[in-house]
Amino acid sequence: MGIGHAARLREKMERFIEASHPMKEQKPKRGVRKQVITTGAVSKEQTQAIRHWANENGYHVSERGRIPATIREAFEAAH
Repeated sequence: MGIGHAARLREKMERFIEASHPMKEQKPKRGVRKQVITTGAVSKEQTQAIRHWANENGYHVSERGRIPATIREAFEAAH
């Protein structure tokens, strides 16, 4: 029975194969690099201090990742 199904599938696929055309070779796209703009180097200790202050003052800030500018500005205004 399996052979009959395979032959039937080939018949169905034949019209798609005949209508197809070879694909052109595509050159790999060059990635566009995003430029990261920093507002100034902040030490690891400073980052930890900002996170600690933010959590104590009702701001939600994750343990990792970028600290939002609004929180950094609030920290600087408080100090």
